[in-house]
Amino acid sequence: MRMAALLLVLLCGCGVEITELKPLLPVKERISAHETVDSFIKHHYTDAAYKVLKDIPLIDGPCLTPYVAGVNVWTNILSFFSGNGIGRKVIVRTDWLSNGGALILHHEFLHHLDDITRDGEGDFIDLEEFEEAYRRLARDSVFAGIVHYTENYSNGFWTNIFGVGPMSENIAYSGSKSYVNNAPSYFKRVFRKVFRKWETIR
Repeated sequence: MRMAALLLVLLCGCGVEITELKPLLPVKERISAHETVDSFIKHHYTDAAYKVLKDIPLIDGPCLTPYVAGVNVWTNILSFFSGNGIGRKVIVRTDWLSNGGALILHHEFLHHLDDITRDGEGDFIDLEEFEEAYRRLARDSVFAGIVHYTENYSNGFWTNIFGVGPMSENIAYSGSKSYVNNAPSYFKRVFRKVFRKWETIR
């Protein structure tokens, strides 16, 4: 009976779901569209992306760095044993949000959309299209800094083995950085099924 109770607690998780978002973000990001997690997703993401992301909880739970759970067995194990339960979710501490804000959220949401695409459960990011645009971006005299940023910060070895898959960190870092700052249209086009403001780029 004790073991069953322990398993129930672990499966339910002891992290707390974040619904009210605005007060947790950096001051410059505290806009009306960021009032809640739901309004944040609805504002930034296409209708198709919103439909899947709205059901993925944002959890204030124990973690060394923000991560996505439920994308494979490894992330479920980590989430389970850190008391956050199992299944698709984003795990982040609120102190990370107060510094990284929207950049962190976009990064983690991109991981889920990337994984959903790879699993054949949605169509958000074409890996071949991304790789081609990313190579072009690396040679871009104006925007190559996005690639430098991505290569400096992505922990490709661990995350590509235990994370979503090859190039997953490149997608999440460059996609979130481009969206928060700027990027050329050929790179924005890769994320046209993800971000609402890039939806019409052809």
